[in-house]
Amino acid sequence: ETQVGQLKSLVNLAASGGKKVILHADLIHGLKK
Repeated sequence: ETQVGQLKSLVNLAASGGKKVILHADLIHGLKK
């Protein structure tokens, strides 16, 4: 699980490694359901 503030750095890290990023909104703390 991650928090909204961490998403940009995690997505950038994955993209720099050539990975596709799929976000699961239910697992992101800070988003309302």
